[in-house]
Amino acid sequence: MVAMEKHGLSYFELFRNRNYVLLFVGQLISYGGDALSRVALPLYVYQSTGDIHALGGVFALQYLPWVFLGPISGVIADRKNRKVLLIGAVWTEALGLIGALYSRTSWQILICIFIGAVAQTLEIYVRQAFMPDVVGLEHYSRAVSLNIITIQATDVVGVAIAGWVVSMVGPRLAILLDVLSFVINSVFILAAHIPQPKTISTAKIQIWKDLAEGLSFLLRNSMLAFVVVILLLRGLTMIGTFPLYVDFIESVLHKGAFEFGLFTAVASLGYVLSSILTVHLEKIFHPIRFLLTSTALSGIFLLPFLFIREFWILLGFRFLSSLCFGAGNLIANVQIAHLVPSELRGRVNSILWAFVKLSQSLSSSGLSMLAGVWGAPMVISTSGFILFLGACVLCVMSPQRRAINKIA
Repeated sequence: MVAMEKHGLSYFELFRNRNYVLLFVGQLISYGGDALSRVALPLYVYQSTGDIHALGGVFALQYLPWVFLGPISGVIADRKNRKVLLIGAVWTEALGLIGALYSRTSWQILICIFIGAVAQTLEIYVRQAFMPDVVGLEHYSRAVSLNIITIQATDVVGVAIAGWVVSMVGPRLAILLDVLSFVINSVFILAAHIPQPKTISTAKIQIWKDLAEGLSFLLRNSMLAFVVVILLLRGLTMIGTFPLYVDFIESVLHKGAFEFGLFTAVASLGYVLSSILTVHLEKIFHPIRFLLTSTALSGIFLLPFLFIREFWILLGFRFLSSLCFGAGNLIANVQIAHLVPSELRGRVNSILWAFVKLSQSLSSSGLSMLAGVWGAPMVISTSGFILFLGACVLCVMSPQRRAINKIA
């Protein structure tokens, strides 16, 4: 097991790294543009087509590339020039938005959105492949933490501001502002030095061979495979409860949009605080124990949804569950970075996250169907119990525990 290094590091250490600053600022500007599109794009699609099915397709198409094309993106990230790939992906995302604006039919809009989603998947896997080398593994947990804080802050503050901007300028111009954010992001990427794979291949990529190599590494590394199993458990349970809170708040608590907004906001706040706290707690606890404990606790805090009907109490449990779940996300990402060598990171990460995204997709659809039969309170609390029970079972089965027992 590769243990996480324990240095007294602060977030300020990251900003002494010129390349990190360039990449962070560029991505921060892009996140601001994404907040605009998050509000403007669904409005634009619905106003342009009047088709509710097309609106649903916008959300569905944004997840498909992770499952079906993500592994190929990981192979490419390990074989080709990562700066060229990153700039190409960012510009393709921008072109996808422009294409959507000038499309005349629903299916043309959806094709353009799908192209942008594919490019976004490639961008994320390329960043995951090189970022540990940019900041160093000893700084990586704080880099991930800061990225999570930025994303969640954008979700809360950025989307609220985006709603005001879209109401002032309209969805079309707001989307064009997002396109501009991609252009600015690409300038910052161009100015940064991006670590390359040890060998950049100019030959034709052998997709299946490279994927098999990544999958083989994942299966042979028992600790990495164990982290993946934990992530699958989390994906099959906790993630699927997120859409159920809408029905729970409206049908069970008889509340409205304001209360649902509070539920979303406290969840984001939980993720932000977990990112700040975890970079300190990781120095004290073993990472796998920390991951399993945070997973179990996030499940426990869902159990009160079965029998409590006081909104403010449930809001507190929602915050605690998100706090614990977010801590596990950070620890899992850092462990993966430690366990996978740089030259394999793109392939292994893409295969790993394809499985996790598939589990999340199955959970979201499956738990929603179950909620139609059992009701949202039962499904939310049952998912929490399974998450808690699964974490306890995995704690007994962990490679670290087996190694201790073998020595004993």
